[in-house]
Parts: sequence; C-alpha cells; structure tokens
Amino acid sequence: MKQIFLHRTGQPRLLLFFAGWGADEHLFPYTPPAGYDLLLCYDYTDETFDYSLLGPYTEIRLLAWSLGVWTAARTLSGHTDRLTQCLALNGTL
Repeated sequence: MKQIFLHRTGQPRLLLFFAGWGADEHLFPYTPPAGYDLLLCYDYTDETFDYSLLGPYTEIRLLAWSLGVWTAARTLSGHTDRLTQCLALNGTL
C-alpha cells in the first residue's frame, strides 16, 4: 500500500486515514486539526505497511473509508495500543 504524509510537522498526535478504493492523495487537500500530523494510506495492491511511521506518535486517531475500513482492520490488528479513536465510514469488515 502507499503511505504518504499530507501534513507532517512533528506533532505528537497522528490522524491516520485509510482511503477507499480508487482514492489517492489528490482527493484530500485537507489540513488536520492543530496538534496532528496526517498520514494517508491508499492503493492496497500491495498490503505492506510501514509500522515505523507510527513510531513517534503518542496518540493515533484512525479514520477509514470504504475499502479502507477492511484494510485498516486487517493491517492494524495487533497494533491498536495507541489508537484513541476509530471511525469507519461506509465500509465492511
């Protein structure tokens, strides 16, 4: 999968967004709330996830949309210790 920071300024908290099928970084010209970096995951043709990108964050909020709901559940299983909030939109587990 592709992982790209849409906003990265060294904040202590992360908004982790698993996008839906066919989405890319151009669909989300979004600035996260103050105090958050924003990491977008998309293009799930390769299921490899770089967990080291989550390393510096003390709090992670997960937002998953469409196919991203299934992918996030599969990818983050066993890595939920810093997830403080999870929101699934229009997806299936």
